[in-house]
Amino acid sequence: ALRAGRCEIPLQPVVPVLRERDRLDDPGRSSGFHGTDPPSLGGQDVALNTLDYIAAVLFLGLLAVETVADEQMWGFQQDKKRRREGGEEIAPPFMATGLFMPTKRSRRRSCSCRYSRHPNYAAELGQWAVFYLFAVAATGQWLHWSGLGFIALAAVFVGSIRLTESVSADKYPGYGEYQSSTPMLLATPRSLAGR
Repeated sequence: ALRAGRCEIPLQPVVPVLRERDRLDDPGRSSGFHGTDPPSLGGQDVALNTLDYIAAVLFLGLLAVETVADEQMWGFQQDKKRRREGGEEIAPPFMATGLFMPTKRSRRRSCSCRYSRHPNYAAELGQWAVFYLFAVAATGQWLHWSGLGFIALAAVFVGSIRLTESVSADKYPGYGEYQSSTPMLLATPRSLAGR
């Protein structure tokens, strides 16, 4: 099992699954995957290619970003709970620091500009986009039906983020200013130009 903070992720062996799948695809074939045989996709052999390796590196990087952002949010919420129980004032009562810190330019202007209000969600959405890249690498087609999964997940994420942000804006008076100075998911060149 892989342990990251308070999470434990069981690691399932992939090679035996591939061996069993190959055995079922071709009962006359010996043990299937030997480390050099490419996995099968719809009866066609598809070898790993450059896009697979790029996608794997991107996925691991995005997983690291999401993990750090989640850990920072957990720490903030635990500190907020401790302070509230101790009767201390919490300012701001929402997380406005962390993974994506202000740029040097914005610090000089004493602006709390950041690159993302939700770096954990941005990283997770990026991971789902990378899953699509794996499908592209396997099929060689940039446009196909499997992209609908990413589009549906993105719609669910954005909808739920907007809902929670409307609650935060009603609950915390300074949240509207934070929203106007920090992009929801990712900064764009246009949003960075104003900083």
